[in-house]
Amino acid sequence: MRCHVKLRKVSGSRKRYEIDVHIRSTHGNISYTNVGWDLAKLFDEMNHALKKRVANKNKKNLNILI
Repeated sequence: MRCHVKLRKVSGSRKRYEIDVHIRSTHGNISYTNVGWDLAKLFDEMNHALKKRVANKNKKNLNILI
């Protein structure tokens, strides 16, 4: 797993974050990118999206086996 966090100052004290995540596994590669103002919220959204993708891949694999 690789995660890059980029920080960009936009105006004043506000900061804009960009996260880019790549996961390599025996089942394939998963990528995720998002941009926003709140880093904690970005990681929560990433967690939810990645769980959803992994669950869908598992569901597809089960359908192939049946």
